Amino acid sequence: MILFERIEHIAATDGSRPALCDSQQSISYADLLRQTTSLARATQ
Repeated sequence: MILFERIEHIAATDGSRPALCDSQQSISYADLLRQTTSLARATQ
């Protein structure tokens, strides 16, 4: 839960900041928050 709260905080303050990236793609904190929220809802 702490990790999710940290992602939520960073997404709120600087959502365009890269959260995950490699040589081919980058996922921002805002996108990561949307994807993890969607996954959490789907698994409930």
